[in-house]
Amino acid sequence: MVTRLIGSHWGLAPRWMAMINNNEVEAWCLPQGQIVHLYSAMAAGLPGRLSPVGLGTFVDPRIEGGRMNARTRERPNLIEHVTFRGDEYLFYPALPLDVVIVRGTHADEDGNLTTDEEVMKLEVLHAVLAARRYGAKVLAQVKYRVAKGSLHPKSITVPGNLIDAIVVCEEPQTDHRQTSSWAFDPALCGDIQLPAAQNAPLPLDLRKLIGRIACRYLTPRLRHQSRHRYSQ
Repeated sequence: MVTRLIGSHWGLAPRWMAMINNNEVEAWCLPQGQIVHLYSAMAAGLPGRLSPVGLGTFVDPRIEGGRMNARTRERPNLIEHVTFRGDEYLFYPALPLDVVIVRGTHADEDGNLTTDEEVMKLEVLHAVLAARRYGAKVLAQVKYRVAKGSLHPKSITVPGNLIDAIVVCEEPQTDHRQTSSWAFDPALCGDIQLPAAQNAPLPLDLRKLIGRIACRYLTPRLRHQSRHRYSQ
């Protein structure tokens, strides 16, 4: 039924990874941030996203083009390398949409959606707006269904007139977890702040080394914000 996958993070999707490794599907791995910005471009009716992000990496079509297996290497490039006003960019093209599935915390009887208990809002609204631009259906999974008028207007992430159907998750402990590690942690969505003593330094492992390397590429302001977490 599924013949092509385009996304960013496959490590927490073992069944998808098995299909990718077994060449059962075509699969591309693209930068998450560029996919997020691509939704915005698509919502605006643009043909795609032009960005220097990915140049010289496995996403660059001159290298691997983001392809993840042998089956995909037989397919034409999805990403284009272009020159604009003398500078190099990668062009991430708009992708046709039929159905967009998002998730939130609450939905009222009018379909208005909040993301109170989510770690981040990310591209929820942009993906929904892109869906509307392409005439796609929008489905939203939530933890709670609440009465009309009970949500504060400022807490609404997606207006109900943009959503076609609401699905209330019956098993949120397993099927609507805040992260892969936590069903719900109020600190992760900003409801509380933990004492500094509980923010122990990360262990020196591969993830920390990757974080340290990434910090070298940050601007001075962002480097200051990340220094404490990865320098210890």
